[in-house]
Amino acid sequence: MKTFIFYSTAGEGHKKIADAIREEFNQQGSSDVHGFDAFETALPVFRNSYPATYFFLVKYATRFWGFLYNFSDLVPVAYFLAPLRALWNRFHSQGLRKFIRTESPALVITTHFYAAEVIASAKKRGEFSGTLITVITDSMPHAFWINPGTDYYWVMCEENKQVLIKRGVPDNRIVVGGIPVSRQFLEPKDPNVLKRQHQLQHDRFTILFTSGSFGLGPTEELLNSLTDFQDKVQAVVVCGRNQILFDHLKTMRWNFPVAVTGFTDVMHEFMSIADIMIAKSGGSTMCESLVKGLPMMISAPIPGQETRNRDWLFLHKAALNIQSIEDAKNHIRDCLKDSGKIKALKTSIRKIAKPNAAFDLVKFASQIKFHDKS
Repeated sequence: MKTFIFYSTAGEGHKKIADAIREEFNQQGSSDVHGFDAFETALPVFRNSYPATYFFLVKYATRFWGFLYNFSDLVPVAYFLAPLRALWNRFHSQGLRKFIRTESPALVITTHFYAAEVIASAKKRGEFSGTLITVITDSMPHAFWINPGTDYYWVMCEENKQVLIKRGVPDNRIVVGGIPVSRQFLEPKDPNVLKRQHQLQHDRFTILFTSGSFGLGPTEELLNSLTDFQDKVQAVVVCGRNQILFDHLKTMRWNFPVAVTGFTDVMHEFMSIADIMIAKSGGSTMCESLVKGLPMMISAPIPGQETRNRDWLFLHKAALNIQSIEDAKNHIRDCLKDSGKIKALKTSIRKIAKPNAAFDLVKFASQIKFHDKS
């Protein structure tokens, strides 16, 4: 069955989730599965401006981004914007729609709302006759994810499902399956072996810093605050694609072990090493940490999607909040004094983690295939 998986490059999470799905298809013996950046076939002005605009807003105008996100999610506003958004996307997606018509895949899976809307609209117009599964990559859905013509919505949690139902999506088109992560995060690792490989000490409390592919957040300030625990802690800092932050931190010296790296494909190893992670609450990072059973201290989430993920984790007592440097120090001090705090977080994490999300999604898609054949 020819299967296409469309993601976007506005941040790294959508692509990581798409890659995890494609990897699982291959693991289960499906070879005709292909991943594509939905922006690649868009008109150049849209392809180049969309990621750049998103980056600018979340870095330099976070409050305005949060306002736009929440305002456009209001039911009357979303209703008004839907036809305008469809016209805008249709104008810029001529290449994508032609590609779908020419290749005629049996199944399309999307991990970003742009491709989800374009292909759902194409299906309504008869330009695509296959099955469309939209994987919502956050714990709470924005209105832009909801598009008539979508066959199934694959969501993280029951709360996500209830929001979709309230917005008119039929119950039988929603599957609570979790956000897929790579099989790498399911593989057991020996933390002591990995610590030696990454030149870290085996007996220190290890804190993983990661701030998304953009490398945003008060990383240096948080690192400096760890001086109070210099005899007990060590840190791994993942700077993402923020080369300026990476270059700056590499020149710094601390009185406790610190390993600094840029964008990495061994995040699963760093999560295996860590006792706790200080991070933003992006959908991909959140679910990878849940699968690894790694508690998060959430710092500087992007208003909108990431603050909703944060609130969902707090609802389930599966993460800690950082609103100031003093908050971070207090949490770390508590964790060092009382191992029960980490254990309680891990217990909560086990209740909401869905480590088999990718496997279950591929299995579900295979059942659709069987139904279509019959």
